[in-house]
Amino acid sequence: MCNQLLIAAHPRSGSTYLCRILGQFEQTEVFLEIFHTNPDVMKQHLKGAYPKVIQKLGLSGNDEFIRNEIISRNCQYTKILSSLYPYKTLVYKLFPGHLPPKHMQEQIKNSRFVLLLKRNLLHSYISDVIATTSQKWSGVDTTSKLATFSQQKFIQHIFRSQRFYTNVENLAKKQGQKMIVINYEDLIKSKTPYQYLSDLFAGSLKLTSPAKINTFSNTIQDKRVMAKAKVVNPVAMEDFLNSVGLSTLDNGNNFCRDTDYNLALEQYKKQKHT
Repeated sequence: MCNQLLIAAHPRSGSTYLCRILGQFEQTEVFLEIFHTNPDVMKQHLKGAYPKVIQKLGLSGNDEFIRNEIISRNCQYTKILSSLYPYKTLVYKLFPGHLPPKHMQEQIKNSRFVLLLKRNLLHSYISDVIATTSQKWSGVDTTSKLATFSQQKFIQHIFRSQRFYTNVENLAKKQGQKMIVINYEDLIKSKTPYQYLSDLFAGSLKLTSPAKINTFSNTIQDKRVMAKAKVVNPVAMEDFLNSVGLSTLDNGNNFCRDTDYNLALEQYKKQKHT
């Protein structure tokens, strides 16, 4: 088993914010998407460790070939990466589509525990639309940007996210692996996020608060709390949310249970067949 922590999350879920906080602890070495589908992004997120890891794996060739080899040898890959930081816990995040189930199971099995990071899926969907449209993914204030709400694409976002979390949960249970679930809304509202995470991980990973604490004041890219203020068609969005029982998601401080999302998916299917 590698000394690693796997963060299972979906796009625009606040995973970068979480990683920034975890990266301040002396007990961790934090990367981002080390299995990204784009080899260039994967190399960027591995920072200066990429050449060392590739050398130890004995790989050469084009970027796509190297990534495919990394996927098939994923446990050796993370073991080598972890060995570069022998006294720290390796932390990285995994998004839907990064690994096929077989290899995702291998990563879960070899982790100390799995962290599921969840966020209000309406606000993460809108943030993803804005980010994709502007091609700006971090460090940019998007408070003035508007998105067009699409009920079909929002439902697809729910379906992909819920399916991913269900797969992770099932694989973790199959391996008898410990899982910790955290809601982004709880983390962002915490006045002392370092202590919040230390308490959350108690018994699984001992974290000592850093001597110098960074506030990451630019982390919240959109200051708007209500989703209706983020879209050009708020009436259509509100009508749809009401029809599938997800009206509470309009407020970005709220999150729903998995059962609420599943019921919404069922309600949407009924609407499509009537």
